Amino acid sequence: MSIIYNGKEFKVKKKSDGLTLELSGKGIADISQIEGLGTLTDLNILILNSNMITEIKGLESLKNLKKLDLSGNQIIEIKGLDTLLDLEELSLEKNTIESIKGLDALRNLHTLNLFGNRITKVESFQNKEKLNWFLFGGNPLYNQVRYAFGLTNYQNLMKYIQMSPKKRKIAMEKGKEVEQLRRERLESEKQKQKAKNITNMIMIPIIFFGVIFFIISFIIILTLSLY
Repeated sequence: MSIIYNGKEFKVKKKSDGLTLELSGKGIADISQIEGLGTLTDLNILILNSNMITEIKGLESLKNLKKLDLSGNQIIEIKGLDTLLDLEELSLEKNTIESIKGLDALRNLHTLNLFGNRITKVESFQNKEKLNWFLFGGNPLYNQVRYAFGLTNYQNLMKYIQMSPKKRKIAMEKGKEVEQLRRERLESEKQKQKAKNITNMIMIPIIFFGVIFFIISFIIILTLSLY
């Protein structure tokens, strides 16, 4: 099994975790231009990271896909995934996505990477009972949830978006206070350690020369006593 892109043939490889097609960094801008991709209905893993893809499309027939990597592209919107019901791992890291949506059909998803996008809101994010690894740091929404709950995961994200604007504001303000106290404590500990290091730097030579002085004095006294 293979596909053709830009006049070149790329073969599907049989690996321990399934049939894999890797097309990293091939300059792909349009998934639909990958000839023969739609015929790979038994494909389990598709790697399309570090390309120039702006839209998720042309994957509808890949119903046995377990892992999809679209990180490092230029995707603006999450869509075109509704038929990938067996998908377990999805990476959309470092794109330009502004909203979480288009994932509700993916009930078997256990790993989702949305790190480094432009996410400010959640339009729809349901049926994620199996999701146990969720990364969305590096987004505007990340800090809001982190301040409100001190921990960013799927459950806290859902709690946050269900809160009223007033409760969100209160939770964030409280969280920022806790964060400020944490930073002040770390800075205080850092300064104490710095002072301790300086003291040690001063004391070590003093102790060293003190020992030398004691030894010399002892030798002198011992020598004089022999005479």
